[in-house]
Amino acid sequence: MKKTLHNTLAIFILFVSSLLGLSNSNAQTGTITASPETVTEFTNGMGSTTLTVNTQNSPRMLVSLVRTLPDGTVTSGPTTVIQNNSASREFDLGYIQEGKIHTFTLHTGEAGSSVLGDVLDTVIVYGGDVSLSVNEIESQDMEAVSVFPNPVENVLNVKTSKDILAIEIYNIIGQKLKKVTVDGSNKATIDVSALQQNLYVLQITTLDGVLSKRFAKK
Repeated sequence: MKKTLHNTLAIFILFVSSLLGLSNSNAQTGTITASPETVTEFTNGMGSTTLTVNTQNSPRMLVSLVRTLPDGTVTSGPTTVIQNNSASREFDLGYIQEGKIHTFTLHTGEAGSSVLGDVLDTVIVYGGDVSLSVNEIESQDMEAVSVFPNPVENVLNVKTSKDILAIEIYNIIGQKLKKVTVDGSNKATIDVSALQQNLYVLQITTLDGVLSKRFAKK
């Protein structure tokens, strides 16, 4: 009796495990990249970039666009539909506007629907020199600071070559949003869950001076 019960339990566990494996293998995933991420050539204020999208296990994926002006104003752009029979595609986009930040976000979707689902990935394309406020505080020594994950959803990790004294977060028009004090460490974690989806700049004060780097909140 005990042996039969043991065998039955083992079969049940294997059955559940197989179901979980099937569920994981069918998870909707996707990535989106842009080339170039900074557009420098424009005709009548418009430039071009190429989006590359790779998706799996979704009947429909959607790419949404949000444009951010240097003054912080946000405007919505077109939504591109990707059918499951085109899981990997490239899009040549000729509507990158000079002086604006373009945030392309890959979402899950349902067949026959244009409702944006879960966010899978984000890429940001700069329309040239998008903001003097950002560029004025961006560090030239980019190898001295590492910021990850980028784009970030909730928790941002910062690592530098020198001990960190303080970290400040700025929006794209140079307004300070948050300050974090760090005591004698070259690593820090920052809760950015309250930030809206957009582009930001970290200004990092170390024993040797000030570093800064851009990051995207998704």
